[in-house]
Amino acid sequence: MRTSIPRLLLVLLLALSLTAQAFAGSQATSGTTVATVITRAQEDVNDASANFFDDDEGIRWADEAVTIIASQARCIEGTENATLRQGQMTYPLATSHYDIETVVYDSGVSTDPQRYTFLNKVDPKELYALSKEKGRPTYWWEWGGSINVWPVPGADQNATTIMVSLVEKPAAITATNDTLPTPYYFDPAIVSYMKSKYLEKDERATTAAYYRGLFYSAIEYYLQTIRKRLMQEPAQ
Repeated sequence: MRTSIPRLLLVLLLALSLTAQAFAGSQATSGTTVATVITRAQEDVNDASANFFDDDEGIRWADEAVTIIASQARCIEGTENATLRQGQMTYPLATSHYDIETVVYDSGVSTDPQRYTFLNKVDPKELYALSKEKGRPTYWWEWGGSINVWPVPGADQNATTIMVSLVEKPAAITATNDTLPTPYYFDPAIVSYMKSKYLEKDERATTAAYYRGLFYSAIEYYLQTIRKRLMQEPAQ
């Protein structure tokens, strides 16, 4: 008879085992090589000789884990600036990303008390209700990989800037010497994901589900505890 492992227990076990690690540079990029996590996973499932779990599979599984983490935990962050031009509404974004977190307008005038202002996200279908067509942007939306601002910049906004904070997509992992782009906190979770894939292949479904549960619990714990704390901390 199979015994299910309560989700809460998984979260508590994860919290107890990773607390010190989680709060010691939880946002620092791992830098751990894929070869390292492959070795850890192979040793944990007693397959260090790679008879049943080779590097190609490990690379693919590490890439899957990183992609899931990056998309769900939103932990790979970046910023891209765009210089505004008079009469131009649309600005292409070069960074591959899942989402835009915030857009900040910078007038570039040090004496401007509102030099930096957050733009509001808007549904473009609602623009008809916004009468002002030119001037300092106050709204943004994304379409087709470009960011759009409204009102359209006028002469006074020419050569000013918007700063776009993005949830980035990670580059594909294709080799054992690639490094993990996710925060160091997720290294054990990636190993758990790889072990779950190996165990599925070995038809050990119950144990595989346990390790897959640890993986997703790590993401949940990050979102509910670590990311919330980071968002609430004042900028240094």
